[in-house]
Parts: sequence; C-alpha cells; structure tokens
Amino acid sequence: MILLLVLAGLVWLLGAERIRAATVPLEIPQSDDPNTGSDPRKMEVFKGLELSFNLLEKGNFEKSEVILKEVLKKEPGNPLALNNMAAIMVKQNKYDKAYTYLNQALPRAKGYLLQINRVCQVRGLFLAFKPGKGAGDQELEPLIKMNIDMILQYMSLPPLK
Repeated sequence: MILLLVLAGLVWLLGAERIRAATVPLEIPQSDDPNTGSDPRKMEVFKGLELSFNLLEKGNFEKSEVILKEVLKKEPGNPLALNNMAAIMVKQNKYDKAYTYLNQALPRAKGYLLQINRVCQVRGLFLAFKPGKGAGDQELEPLIKMNIDMILQYMSLPPLK
C-alpha cells in the first residue's frame, strides 16, 4: 500500500512522462548546455552523476558509491549526489546514514532544478534520480522530502515477529 502511495505521489510530482525509462542513450552535454557550460568541472560532475546512476540501476552499488564520493569531492554538497548516496545506504540497510545524507542534501536542494531522465527505486522505499541533459524544471527539494518521509516511515515500523 505504501509503495502505491509513493508511486502515485511521484507521478504527481514529476508527471507520468518524466518517469518512464528512456530507450535512447543519453547524450553527453555539449558546451552550450546551460547546466554545464564550458566548465570542465561541471562536465565531470554531470558525467559522474550519470555514470553512478547507471551503476546503481544495474545493482553495482560499490562502484556507484566510489564515483559519488568523487563527485562530492569535486562539488561538495551536491544534493543529487547526496540523495543518490542515501540510496546506496538504503540498499546496505544503513538507514541512519541515508537519513544523514538526505538531511545534508535538503537545504541545498531548494532551487536546485534538474531534468530527470530516469528514476531508480531502491528496496521499494527510496528513489534515486538520473539527471537529464539540459536545463530542468523539476526542483529537487520535494523529491528529497519525499525520500526523507519514506525513510522515517520505514524506520518507525515495528520489527516483524
């Protein structure tokens, strides 16, 4: 039931077309991309976010985590990287660490606009996001709040007997 409510909320937030899986490979941003411009550091961050998501989606959480740590070295506090690091923590059953990453991301997520290319669900209670090329119109803050709510709900559940 919770999963249905979460998915309904995601459809409402993003619109049904944005969450369908892309069948065409994502192009590497060009120098006229408003998200990266000609800044090589931003290009590396974008590529790292994209690659780490692809690995996360394929279940290669260890390599994804290594890449996200590199992204966070280049751009400390990147809210999308922090959100996707939290997804890895959820997969590793480290819900307290996931909650910490999300709380670090939340104040930086307001006004952080992105185009979401794909969504990856982790353990049925968390969503990781792949950035799309170009300027976005989806603010990250409500998505991170939704992930925080899902983590808090899960952590408050009594253990199964």
